[in-house]
Amino acid sequence: MWVNYFVERDKRCAIKDGKLCITAGVAKRNLRTGCNKLLPASKRSNKEIRMSYTNLIYHIIFRTRKSVDAISVEHENFLYRYIWGIVKGKGGVFYRVGGMPDHIHLCVQLPSTLAVADFMRDLKTSTSKFISTKKDLFPKFDGWGKSYCALTYSNSEKGSIVEYIKNQKVHHKTGAFPDELRSILQENGIVYSEEFFMKE
Repeated sequence: MWVNYFVERDKRCAIKDGKLCITAGVAKRNLRTGCNKLLPASKRSNKEIRMSYTNLIYHIIFRTRKSVDAISVEHENFLYRYIWGIVKGKGGVFYRVGGMPDHIHLCVQLPSTLAVADFMRDLKTSTSKFISTKKDLFPKFDGWGKSYCALTYSNSEKGSIVEYIKNQKVHHKTGAFPDELRSILQENGIVYSEEFFMKE
């Protein structure tokens, strides 16, 4: 029985040293003969070329537990680089990270197969473990707050979000984090209760 694998990407596929390598188009490999054949679009069935299209760009905001100033400016890049690695490992695209000692802003694109709630759970868990090994750099860190804010944006809006995150230090010279978060929620039409706002 012949078994065929079809791989569709924006790069071609070819067999090299017995492995399927990405190169442009669709590669058809027959596992019985080990051959590899590129199929032109005109000869592919609708089933073979059917795809889903997503562009899930998030502006994510989360804070330290009880908003403690635990992320020192001198050492924040150690944490930011670790976050970049998590995003990459999840198959996402990292655009920008920044923030203040008590909270972090993150602009990322996540794959459609990854729920933002699962991403945040794993991000908080992994970074907490990482920081626990760097207690000399983050001595005040005692975990993350339970909640987070995740907002979706279009590709045309991505640049402004990246710049906003980049300029966090300047922005917070005149504004506190609670006021910033309230403003962001209001701009995005998100209803919140002051009774539970930023409560653990």
